[in-house]
Amino acid sequence: MVRQVSTVLVGGVAVFWAVAWVVTEGGRRGLYPNLLSPEVAVGLSVSSMLVGLAVTFVLRRRMIRGSALFNRLSPVNRLSPGGSRDSGSASSVTGLLLLRAVLLELPALVAGGLFLLSGAGVILAAVAPLYAVGVGLAFPRQNCLFR
Repeated sequence: MVRQVSTVLVGGVAVFWAVAWVVTEGGRRGLYPNLLSPEVAVGLSVSSMLVGLAVTFVLRRRMIRGSALFNRLSPVNRLSPGGSRDSGSASSVTGLLLLRAVLLELPALVAGGLFLLSGAGVILAAVAPLYAVGVGLAFPRQNCLFR
């Protein structure tokens, strides 16, 4: 399920960027071109994406350390004191996976919004490679818990 949600988040960013590209006529006409200078908009976009990437990789390390605990205390083999199955480890890893996807999506949407306002195509040109690297490295794989 986490892979499907992550795919939808990436698809939503792509659709938003495509709509912004069409609305601005390929970056020729922003909605409010004098609101921010292109340099400030690029700086905001790139810095927010770098912060998102940094936090994503901190969470990745935490998740990998947590997966060792997950492997030892598998929720399938463990019962809570009340006798019901406890999936605390699995749900915390799932939460971290979803948080990683959201932390990459938010700066990408901010960049798309700034592009829509300013019409400066350099914003998407600067953020798209960072977003692609982040998605490529943080996208949940089937074996992400067992590295």
